[in-house]
Amino acid sequence: MIRVPNLAARPLLNDRPVWIATAVALALGLLLLGLNLHLYFSATHVTERLQARKAELEAEKSELVDTIQREKAVLDTVRWKKLNRRLERINVALAEHRFSWLRLLRDLGETLPWQVRLVKVQPMVSETGVTLQISGEAQTSEAVLELLQNLIDSSRFEKPLPRSEESPEVGKGTAYGFTLTVQYLPEEGS
Repeated sequence: MIRVPNLAARPLLNDRPVWIATAVALALGLLLLGLNLHLYFSATHVTERLQARKAELEAEKSELVDTIQREKAVLDTVRWKKLNRRLERINVALAEHRFSWLRLLRDLGETLPWQVRLVKVQPMVSETGVTLQISGEAQTSEAVLELLQNLIDSSRFEKPLPRSEESPEVGKGTAYGFTLTVQYLPEEGS
């Protein structure tokens, strides 16, 4: 008779895969535990450095805030309106010193008809620009009108405004006297 093994009496268990899986899981667990501990201690070290840097920055910020408060207190004592008025006067004085008489006379000469003779040219420099007050004599009233038209056509002058005109009286001469104001634009054109 052939003997048939009794499989129920002694079970055949293959527990090798279980031991291998357990060993791999244990090794992986230990590896992850080591990595976790390393990250924890690294993060703690970095956190300490960052907290120290934060404390330094907060101390620096506190110093800067104190400095700003002191500077603000000094600036609050400044009389800004008075300084602005003084600055405006200085700017007007600088503009007067920059004013070029040669350019003005050249530009006036280009607009002046031959029948007109200028007696007085008075520039007044302000924040808005240069205003000229011109007094002169002309042989005819048409010459005065020609001068006004030339000033209107010129790119260097703007808003000519006649102020007065005197016609010649009998026995007092043949010249027409006039005064006018005009805005001079020294930076316009070339």
